[in-house]
Amino acid sequence: MKTGIICGSFDLLHQGHINLIKRARRRCDVLLVGVNSDKYIQSHKGHNPVLPENVRRDIVAELRDVTNAYVIENGIAFVQQLLNSGVNITEYYRGDDARGTTAQNIENKFLCDHNIKPVYFKYTQNISSTKIRNNIKRGA
Repeated sequence: MKTGIICGSFDLLHQGHINLIKRARRRCDVLLVGVNSDKYIQSHKGHNPVLPENVRRDIVAELRDVTNAYVIENGIAFVQQLLNSGVNITEYYRGDDARGTTAQNIENKFLCDHNIKPVYFKYTQNISSTKIRNNIKRGA
């Protein structure tokens, strides 16, 4: 049985998020989703999410392709917690927009050290929570 992990903010859930989750689910039997906490989003993106963490987690958890969703502080810490509890994780899914960053290289080393395959999916162009947020601000 293949268990996959995907982590993200999933604020203002949109087609890009759905595409990512569907692609991930096609590759595994169990899909666990880490939803970034409000604190994490504030510290890493410099703004608060539109929807609070528990609402975002509940929305993601209701998607048919998601086995379970959790509020998390950090993707790698989440993976480590699951490994410590005996979950056999086979793949870790990401959008390809994160490739090549220092953080991504550190993450990939951790995953490889634990025999977890990092899998990148093509980023859905022309849509993001940031673009939606900016359109709302402009009244578009």
